[in-house]
Amino acid sequence: METCRRLGREVGAAVKNYDGPAYFGDAAKIAGVRELPPGATSWPCFCPLFTPANRFAATTEALALGFGFPEALLDPTAIVAASTTVSGGTFVNAGCIVGAETVIGEHVVVNRGVSIGHHAEIAAFASLGPSAVLGGYVKVGRGATIGAGAVVLPNVEIGEHAIVGAGAVVVAGVPARTKAFGNPARIREAGLADF
Repeated sequence: METCRRLGREVGAAVKNYDGPAYFGDAAKIAGVRELPPGATSWPCFCPLFTPANRFAATTEALALGFGFPEALLDPTAIVAASTTVSGGTFVNAGCIVGAETVIGEHVVVNRGVSIGHHAEIAAFASLGPSAVLGGYVKVGRGATIGAGAVVLPNVEIGEHAIVGAGAVVVAGVPARTKAFGNPARIREAGLADF
């Protein structure tokens, strides 16, 4: 993981907990749950999977195995206001800018180049796609996804488990468990599942 390299932190292992391909730069570090060395549960743990449901499942499994998420992982190229709160298990990727008095919950993924305005609230397990722009006072609900390059205007609320499509321009609230895309964004689907 490039952020760990930039921080000078060694990655102890990348855990492969399902069948299928594993995407990690150093194949030698990929290990199954039963192959982890003794004491591995004392290492800081992150589940930087973009899809909220996948991250929720991996985090739940890691917690059951005894792993903890005591800290956030902030890329050294990110600019995060001193008055911002970033909770444990959250990953803020390269080139992000996070404004003052923003609160980011647990296990959030803030992908490359995201800009978050002041006084925003990002709830647990939300995902912000590359280069998304969120204005001041935006609220993003638990497990919601904002697609790559989407723009959310100030004071707009995105509901729990809602999906905002890539490139969307959101000028009004997006209710929980709906999918919105376009410019301006419109609700295109309702009744989405949570985790």
